[in-house]
Amino acid sequence: MRFHWPWLLIGAFGTQLLLWGGAVAFHASVPPWCFIMSLLAVVVALWRNAAIPGVWMLALGASLNWFAVTMHGGTMPVSVQAWEVAGHSLSQLQDSRHSLVQPGGVTLLGDWIPMWRYVLSPGDIVAGIGVVWLIRRNARLRGVR
Repeated sequence: MRFHWPWLLIGAFGTQLLLWGGAVAFHASVPPWCFIMSLLAVVVALWRNAAIPGVWMLALGASLNWFAVTMHGGTMPVSVQAWEVAGHSLSQLQDSRHSLVQPGGVTLLGDWIPMWRYVLSPGDIVAGIGVVWLIRRNARLRGVR
């Protein structure tokens, strides 16, 4: 499998890990535009590779998340109700990538789907299907069952 522009994807994820890992560790905040731009870099890198089976779906999921974050000023809206259903307290949401939204205030593209200990967005679900498709297709091409 030939992946175009891997440096953009790795750089975008690396930036997110460094910025938000450091922000949580040092109780700091990251400017909202950093999240918007790093997600945009992920989207661009994935769309560049949309011909690879499954990657176009991953790109679609990332695009949905980018749209949600952009429409909410650089944070992913998280349903308070879904956050609590997933077993978390409000004080546990400590990063600057998310913002809690009261019932009725979350858009369709935000994080509102509680799943075990996580709260997912429709973009997360679509991207997850893309990852499974990519792995399954690549394994089949290599003869792995």
